[in-house]
Amino acid sequence: MTSGNIELHYTAVLIWLPPGQTPDVQTFDLSQASPPPNPNPELWWTVRDAISYAAELRYEDRHSKVPWIKWGHKLLSPKEIMETYNKMKTG
Repeated sequence: MTSGNIELHYTAVLIWLPPGQTPDVQTFDLSQASPPPNPNPELWWTVRDAISYAAELRYEDRHSKVPWIKWGHKLLSPKEIMETYNKMKTG
């Protein structure tokens, strides 16, 4: 399934950074990621899971940090995460 041109079933990495900080797409990879919280049985996120988790958490719950999601060589900004989440909700 896709949302726009985003492949929602691909493996993804979700990280939280201070506002204004952008991750380096070359060094932001699966080897730096932690498994998602329970009850998700997968070791790594799917893009859909990462978007849903990041959007539903509310940024202030992460001590004023914002989410970034990477899959393959693509990177979703905090704004793109929210836009994609809203598209996913409306179907």
